[in-house]
Amino acid sequence: MNKNSGNQHKGLYAPSSYKKAPIDDLHKHTNGCGPNYLPYWIIPDNFLGVSIQKSCDIHDWMFKEASNSVDYKRADKTFLENMHREISYKKSIFNPIRKLLSFVYYGAVRLYSTIHNMRKKRIE
Repeated sequence: MNKNSGNQHKGLYAPSSYKKAPIDDLHKHTNGCGPNYLPYWIIPDNFLGVSIQKSCDIHDWMFKEASNSVDYKRADKTFLENMHREISYKKSIFNPIRKLLSFVYYGAVRLYSTIHNMRKKRIE
């Protein structure tokens, strides 16, 4: 049985390749927030009770498909926008703090994407 993702979170942007991907491919190429080699608690998948795991998974997928600086930037910007959507689903006095945390995560992925793209160009 070839199940497609079916994991789309209402209102989040995801490329069609993500939406159509078999669940096995999603598990192979996505891992929530942060790199696989770090413990979960160092880079959590939630901000004060709001899960951002789906935003992280979509970002992982888009990053995997990126081939140039424009693609990386698009993946990172989509990540930020999706996190803001996930935060907005839960109305709370904590949302300003959650948004602040989303900008910290965004800054981290932008830095990583920039370094990754520069290294990739050197290899080519």
